[in-house]
Amino acid sequence: MTNLLNVTEIDEILVKSGVWQKNGHFQLTSGRHSDQYLQCAMLSQYPAYFEPIARH
Repeated sequence: MTNLLNVTEIDEILVKSGVWQKNGHFQLTSGRHSDQYLQCAMLSQYPAYFEPIARH
């Protein structure tokens, strides 16, 4: 059995890679506003981060 990442480790990867923007102001395509934004497609640019999350 492989070791799965815990929630804290996933959070760290998403923030470190810049995929999860936690501080800011974002206007979403729906027109709504958010102080956080997750750019999922951007994670594929970082194979070292992508692989452990994909296994999860």
